[in-house]
Order: sequence, then structure tokens, then C-alpha cells
Amino acid sequence: MEIFKNIATVVGCISACMALLLAIIKPFRQWIIDSFIRKSKDDTRDEKIDQMDKKIDKLLDKNQCLDDRLTRVEKNVLDNEADRIRAELFDCGNRCRRGIRLHPEEMEHIRAIYHKYKKVLKQNHEGDAEFDFITQYYNQQSFPAYHQQNEQTIQND
Repeated sequence: MEIFKNIATVVGCISACMALLLAIIKPFRQWIIDSFIRKSKDDTRDEKIDQMDKKIDKLLDKNQCLDDRLTRVEKNVLDNEADRIRAELFDCGNRCRRGIRLHPEEMEHIRAIYHKYKKVLKQNHEGDAEFDFITQYYNQQSFPAYHQQNEQTIQND
């Protein structure tokens, strides 16, 4: 009978040790599982952040290309506008060379576009010479008295 008591004691001790180990291991096991889950969530989050970074880089590259393209288009528009104004100045100068009368309203328009040509578009050379010729031709014309008064008022402003 003594053997049975010893066996029962050993079995009881083993059961107690197993219960103690299970009590210790179960939270540890849960901690290990949680850390793996957390790690996999962090990895997923890192992958998403990397994907977003790549998308942002692509958008920034595309934005830079659009900025470059817009700059080229803007330059072309300004060049075309300068050419248009220059052509208009030469057309008016050609009319003056043929002796066609230049009216005050036309001269006012020529002054306005020349101002744009010179100040806004920052152009010069041919346009300057042509404007000087047009102004000289216009000043040599004779107008009725009321046109001369209007012209003096415009020049004084």
C-alpha cells in the first residue's frame, strides 16, 4: 500500500507541476501569439506606408513633369503674344508708310499694346523702332481742333 501512496504522491506532484507549468506557460504562450500578431500588423502597416510613399513619389514626378510642361506652354504663349503685338505694330507702321490716316483711337490702341509689349512682355528692338516711327507719323498728321485737344489730354495723362 505504501507503493500506491508513493505513486499517488508522485502523480499528484506531477499534476501540480503540470498545472503550475500550464499556469505559467499559457500567459507566456498568449504573449508570444500577440507579439506575432502585432509584428504581422506592423509589417502590413509598413508595407502600406511603403506603397503610399511610392504613390506619392509617382505623383511628385508627374507633378514636376506637369510644371515643366506648363512652363514651356507659358513661354510659348508669351512668345506668341509678343509676335502678335510686333506684327500689329508692323502692320500699323506699314499703313503709315502708305500714307493712311491714323486716328486717335488707333494711336491709343497702339500705345496700349506697345506698353504691354515693352513692360509686360519685356520686348524691344524692332518694336521700339516701329513705335517711334508710328508716333512720329501720327504727330505729323493734322486733325481738326477737337482731336488735337483730345490728343493733348491723353498725352498729359
